[in-house]
Amino acid sequence: MKHLRWFLPLQAIVLVWMAPRLSYWLDEMLTLLGTVQPTLNGMLDYNRTMAGGTPLVFLLPRWSMDLFGNSALAFRVPSIPASLASAPAILLLSRRLNLRTPMLAVALFAVLPLQLRYSLEIRPYSFALCVTLWLSVAFLERFHAAAYIGLAIAAVLAQPYAIFIVVAHLTWAVMEDRARMRTPLIAIAASAVILLPWYVYYRQDWAAISAVQGIATLDPRAPLVFLHEISGSGYIGAALLFIGTIFGARCPDRLFWICCLLVPLVAALAANAVFHYFFSVRQVIYVLPVLALLFLAGAQSLGRAGQTLLAALLIASLYADVQWFRKPREDWEAASHAAATHVQAGGCMVFLGESTPLYLHFHPELAQHRCDSTSMRVVLGVTPYGDARMYPDAVAALEARGLDRQAVQDFAGPRVEVFAP
Repeated sequence: MKHLRWFLPLQAIVLVWMAPRLSYWLDEMLTLLGTVQPTLNGMLDYNRTMAGGTPLVFLLPRWSMDLFGNSALAFRVPSIPASLASAPAILLLSRRLNLRTPMLAVALFAVLPLQLRYSLEIRPYSFALCVTLWLSVAFLERFHAAAYIGLAIAAVLAQPYAIFIVVAHLTWAVMEDRARMRTPLIAIAASAVILLPWYVYYRQDWAAISAVQGIATLDPRAPLVFLHEISGSGYIGAALLFIGTIFGARCPDRLFWICCLLVPLVAALAANAVFHYFFSVRQVIYVLPVLALLFLAGAQSLGRAGQTLLAALLIASLYADVQWFRKPREDWEAASHAAATHVQAGGCMVFLGESTPLYLHFHPELAQHRCDSTSMRVVLGVTPYGDARMYPDAVAALEARGLDRQAVQDFAGPRVEVFAP
């Protein structure tokens, strides 16, 4: 653990420096809108619009906001210590695999783009990932059952699919050591008892959202999405990761690690089919530590070729990290500021699709400047996620009134356009 004394402060400095420099993208904005609801009832009502949303989705950033204020860094604070707390768990798990240099596992996991991205978001995936890592530590090291069950409940309160790690532990126990089935079974039952009333309360609203979105029961693109996104550096990174993983699958306790890799994948696809939800790699982010650990076990077994493989994955990951940080990002705050500037210059505001709360969060006064049929300077707030027919219909209506597009500002997704004679 002594190596963590220098690694964790360095990692913390990097994360704290990066977090406030990233703009909010759509999923963060949707979480933010629920977080800032003035009352608990308001937060509960807002959750009707967040299919699959669990209590800690809003409560973690809300507690952080109450402590540290209203800022990008404050809202993302829960994800940063979660990422840091994952490091000692990775270290302990790497020792179970007899890795010669456990700190390499910590360093690799820290720079893997998918892990890094969620460690800098308002969303609860970094927290849930951290808790599932400690769940595996608790299971392997035979922590007290109460600690294991408490961790499982914390994980599912942040993200329901985190329970599939517990299912993986149970699957291993069924095949390898049935005397250890009891604790995972109790953890699954306790999590179900806690979440079932929550699901029953919201299921009709969430089902309606899925119906409107027209989500297919089975998504044939899911395997390609997984391969492209799990490493965070595209198919090249995934290929490197899986080459090492294949050789690492011969490690000690291989059945345990294979269960932790395959069960969450299969269970997530099955759950999506049942609940008519689309596949996203964040649903199976819990397999990322397994891939990283097995990769390093495989690289260790390959000698010099393994060192080359490790160097290639580190380079690919760092390159993807830098490119992700530097590329233009959705910026709803900047879009809202631009719209407010144009309105202050004498315009009125039209919001397309469901963009209204996204713009109003930063400038609520825009709601007082709605356009009517006689308005001659119209500011159009566009979202890339609305009905594709809305935009051309809105533009055609404005042009029919003799208004032409005078200015366009694009914020890597949201767009502000000004129409005038």
